[in-house]
Amino acid sequence: MEELQKLKTYKGSGTSIVTLTVPFKTQVSDVVNHLQQEIGAASNIKDKCNRKSVIDALKISISFFRGWKIIPTNGLAVYAGWYV
Repeated sequence: MEELQKLKTYKGSGTSIVTLTVPFKTQVSDVVNHLQQEIGAASNIKDKCNRKSVIDALKISISFFRGWKIIPTNGLAVYAGWYV
C-alpha cells in the first residue's frame, strides 16, 4: 500500500511510449535507421515536453538494438517509455 501512495505523489506531464514490432528476417541496421528517421519526425511535435519524451524513448530503443545482431525467429516486440 505504501508503494501506491508513493506513486500518487509523482507529478509530471505524462508518459510517452514507443511500440515497435519487428518481424523475423528484418535487418537490425534497418530497424536502427528507421528509429533514427522517427527521431527526425518526432522533432516536429509541438509540445516540448512530449517531443522530448518521444525522442528519449526512441533513443532508448536505438540503444537496445545496438546489442542485437539478429532478430529472433519469432520476431520481437519492443515497448519503450519515458516518464516526464
